[in-house]
Amino acid sequence: MLNEDLWILELKATAVSPLYTGENKLESQKRRKQGNMLPTRMSGDGFASISIFGAVRGYAEKIYKDAGTCDTGKDTKGCGRCLTCDMFGNLGRKGRVSFEDLKSVRPFDKVVERTVHPHIDRETGAISAGKGASIELEEIVEGTELTGKIVIKNPTEKDIEVINAALAAAEDNGIGGWTRRGKGRVKFEVTPKKVKWANYKELGAAEAKKLVNMK
Repeated sequence: MLNEDLWILELKATAVSPLYTGENKLESQKRRKQGNMLPTRMSGDGFASISIFGAVRGYAEKIYKDAGTCDTGKDTKGCGRCLTCDMFGNLGRKGRVSFEDLKSVRPFDKVVERTVHPHIDRETGAISAGKGASIELEEIVEGTELTGKIVIKNPTEKDIEVINAALAAAEDNGIGGWTRRGKGRVKFEVTPKKVKWANYKELGAAEAKKLVNMK
């Protein structure tokens, strides 16, 4: 076990291909979904966002399957004993690793475009006619930069190994939706930072001193 209480991994992700992440807020989804248009996720302050927790855990489970990690894709509860359950938690038990959603550096309307994905008739090879044949999709465009962070409590060297391995797999295999159609490719840059719980005490004391000396 390392002496540091926390490791914070600051992430910068650059979209290599378009990214799609479904809107998960029900009211926003109802308001923005029209016909066959699938909206991408918008943060409350107006930026495009995408969750990577599920992707990172899923890739970690595949990579370390030979070490006995469980498959939460099949068993949502998790075993509570394996490497990934210890790191990411399982039903009823919080893990040591927490994730921020990645959020675009630029506002939503500057990085998201609508595209049309026509349905092709497999027999004729032509675009299918009729209602519902094509799907409109909001996509985060190539070149978009997104930032977020991963926080690890009571970190170990193995934690860093697992997360970096999973991020490398995510680069090759994608995050978000429609990855089988080539979407979701990203390039990650990771900047690690070590933090002790005592650092927060020092921060609090400094802010208190400012307030006391305020005129």
